[in-house]
Amino acid sequence: EYRKASLVTSMKSTGGMNVRDYWAQTFDMTESTSKFWTAFSEMQLDGIIMPPAALPATKHGMIGEMMLIISYCSIVNMLHWPGGVVPVTTVHEDEAHYDADKLNIPQAHRDSFTRMAAESMEGSAGLPVGVQVITPSWEDEKCLFIMKEIEDKIKFKVRPDLSGLDTSSMESKLYEEPG
Repeated sequence: EYRKASLVTSMKSTGGMNVRDYWAQTFDMTESTSKFWTAFSEMQLDGIIMPPAALPATKHGMIGEMMLIISYCSIVNMLHWPGGVVPVTTVHEDEAHYDADKLNIPQAHRDSFTRMAAESMEGSAGLPVGVQVITPSWEDEKCLFIMKEIEDKIKFKVRPDLSGLDTSSMESKLYEEPG
């Protein structure tokens, strides 16, 4: 569980930060944001289209254990840039798996994250798959425009068939009293 230990260690190391370390980290984030903006401007980009997550929608209640799949969003959060997700396709039956052997996943990465990804992909055929659009700060309208262009070109109209979905476990979690 090297990857999980590394993640937990790095998350714990940010707690209890002293003022000097806080301002050093703030400076690093500001510098990174500035470099990102400069590169973006030099390339004359209108926006960036990227995956919103490493997997399609996870099963209810699993996201807390699978935070790594949304690591794509981390840079967007640091930059404070607007973003949105547009569905473009669905998971096909032959894609509804996360088989470590078929995907040639290295042995060192066959851990609980891999097992959870495999569990999450079971039964995922038909779920929507989207792309995330991001634009620089204060260019929200441009982000929405790009998203609308994708919608118009892709013409995604498929709604997943949820008729066979067992929601009994979801309902009990939705209305649980805080403990």
